Amino acid sequence: MSASREKLRRKQQQPGSGTANKAGSDLNTVMFRNLVRVICVFLVISLIAVVLIGQGVPQQFMTAVNADGQRITVAEFNFFYYSSLTEFYNDLGNMLLQYGMLDTSVPLYRQESWYEDGSSWHDYVVDMTLSRIRSTVLWSESAKAEGISLTAEDIQLIDDFENTVKNSADIQGVSVNKLLSDTYGRGVNGKNLRKFMERQVLASRYETQLYESFDFTAQEIDDHYNNNKKLFDKVDYREFRVSKYVSDSHYLELADEYGEDFELSAMVDSPIGEITFEAKIAYDTVAALINDPELTSDNFNELAAELADEDDHSGHDHDHGDHDYSHDEDSTLVENGEYTEDAVGDWLFDESRRAGDLGIIDDDSDFVGVMFLGRTVEDDLTVTLRQILIGVRSDNDAGWNDAETRARALLGTLSDGGEQKFIDSVKDNTDDTSTRYSGGLYREMRSNMFEEDSELKDWLFDPARKPGDMEVIKGPNAWHILYFSGQGRPFRQVNVESALRGEKNNEIREGKAASSQDPKTNWFGMRIITRA
Repeated sequence: MSASREKLRRKQQQPGSGTANKAGSDLNTVMFRNLVRVICVFLVISLIAVVLIGQGVPQQFMTAVNADGQRITVAEFNFFYYSSLTEFYNDLGNMLLQYGMLDTSVPLYRQESWYEDGSSWHDYVVDMTLSRIRSTVLWSESAKAEGISLTAEDIQLIDDFENTVKNSADIQGVSVNKLLSDTYGRGVNGKNLRKFMERQVLASRYETQLYESFDFTAQEIDDHYNNNKKLFDKVDYREFRVSKYVSDSHYLELADEYGEDFELSAMVDSPIGEITFEAKIAYDTVAALINDPELTSDNFNELAAELADEDDHSGHDHDHGDHDYSHDEDSTLVENGEYTEDAVGDWLFDESRRAGDLGIIDDDSDFVGVMFLGRTVEDDLTVTLRQILIGVRSDNDAGWNDAETRARALLGTLSDGGEQKFIDSVKDNTDDTSTRYSGGLYREMRSNMFEEDSELKDWLFDPARKPGDMEVIKGPNAWHILYFSGQGRPFRQVNVESALRGEKNNEIREGKAASSQDPKTNWFGMRIITRA
């Protein structure tokens, strides 16, 4: 074998040369192409997922929460979330805005809540939503277990809501699904809306029937009132409240008078024992009013104003606000005050209290001068009525005249039919959606539930009124066809029974809630919920 052939043979046997190099190159090419294919497939799947999520498809099927064995999809969670969001703004919105703790131009998930754990206001609303889901599932499942179902009224309410959604969508020129998605979050559509509504309405039906299922005798109601009068009665009184802590300007005045070495915290004698020098100033201010032999209810406010002007540490701001003594002659007057669990409340609702009684009360950071004026037992009578509300189609003379004509024409057809005929006519004629399916019923209404100069009030509470009376009366916003069903119980009995029902209802609710478990969230599902 020649040297050149031997060299070629050795070269062919070396790793990475010749055929071996070509095979390795082919393998690398295949692996690269496969990797590119995988990446492309992943990108396509990701793109499809983003599109579907944006259209709300996964939200309709993906689980967000499991509550007592019930699967809550992301779409249904979004529906609950909207209700919680509305409650959040209604209950806390104004207060948070006032104190600079909320910015409506910034998403809630970018705003830190008042908890010092780094959570956002969105997290706060999510917690509200989980609580709402827990109670709704608990009561709707309890209803099913106890054979409680939606009534014809409930079904009609859901139908009306769906029709309202459809009409709104038509007016806005969008599809129902688009409107629902924009309003309640992705995934909520015309197909699943009814299911979500039915669960919530059934839970509400259960709570209503539970509350109304309790019966109490007149004796039970009276006994509960007699043992808890302070919880139901009201009191009228005047009060002059002075803070135990002096203002900066008053401190400088005291320093000029007593020298810079005086101590506000020094203990001094007073008629109620040893208190601080600072608190004694407040006590003396209040005592000057309460011990004034010329003090009456009529001049209470005037004398309090003079003392407040002398002491700028008064708990009342006499320069502005609700306690402007110099301009508001009734700034010290409290009418129909309710019991509070504090020293002032205990003094006012003492059974021995009589009109004209005076007291100086140590109430945490204040001393309070109090004059008791009287106690009210709310025994005013109530009335039960039915009504058909005839709305005004246009707010002008023609619109009001048309509504009156329709109301009087309808009354003419009801004049000889009694209460049942009136009830039967309510559903198809009233514009009062809250009583459309209850025969227009308003049970045991107080006179103070109506405007002071209301013709409705004058007619209903006329001593000559008798069951079966009917009348057409003009209200502030509509015409009312009224049917007088009869006198109700004194409000005190109505109020006490309501409290008893509430106590019994809460007892059962707490028992059921104790047996239910906290909702379990699904990590991925919670990643695609609505975020306000």
